[in-house]
Amino acid sequence: MLIAILSDIHGNLEALTQVLEDARAQKAEEFFCLGDIVGYGPDPDACLDMVRENQMFCVKGNHELALDRPEYQVWFNRQARQGIKKTAGMISSDNIDYLKSLPNSLIRHGCGLVHGMPPDSVVDYFFQYSDYHIYQTLLSMPCDLFFVGHTHLLGAVSLSGETLERMGLGKTPVHLDQGKRWIINVGSVGQPRDDDPHARYVLFDLVTRELRIRFVTYDIRATKAKIRLSGLSEFNAERLGDPDWD
Repeated sequence: MLIAILSDIHGNLEALTQVLEDARAQKAEEFFCLGDIVGYGPDPDACLDMVRENQMFCVKGNHELALDRPEYQVWFNRQARQGIKKTAGMISSDNIDYLKSLPNSLIRHGCGLVHGMPPDSVVDYFFQYSDYHIYQTLLSMPCDLFFVGHTHLLGAVSLSGETLERMGLGKTPVHLDQGKRWIINVGSVGQPRDDDPHARYVLFDLVTRELRIRFVTYDIRATKAKIRLSGLSEFNAERLGDPDWD
């Protein structure tokens, strides 16, 4: 069984549409979403609709948390705080209720899902923690595999016995050996931050345990134009990268 894991869509409808099209072409049978469906991008409501229409198993991101509990907006920088306040006015009341209902974490098919750090942190960043803390987290996780997002950067860490290993993720498939414990950062659909503007998501085969990163082309110019028309920060448009990147 093949599952698709998405994170950090951030209101980027063009990226999400192409990612879902690609995942269906790859025969993905279920979709997981690690949060931050909204924020930064011009189409938060449409992205929420699409997540719901595709019956994704979804957890709450820090942008959803900030809409649900405005006191968390103090942790956002000024531009992000202004953006989340504008985003709140772009979402239907029904979708606001939906994002408020999202859990902080889920386990399905033996896979853990959380936006920040296992087992249930919505706000903590993977890169904030020392090897020792990550080692302790891996040991104490309720399952041997967690998928996370939040950083917008691909990466993985594994634990075998007492050996902790960090590794990059790219276009080469990776086999997630049983007997090890894993945290996989799936990158971002809607706003990658590694100078490669392609939308990306992860495919994972629950039987073979093969992990594949998919890099998907979408109409960056269209998304940038909509950001500018919406009145969101120009920084949000520029952060999407160069549409002519190859």
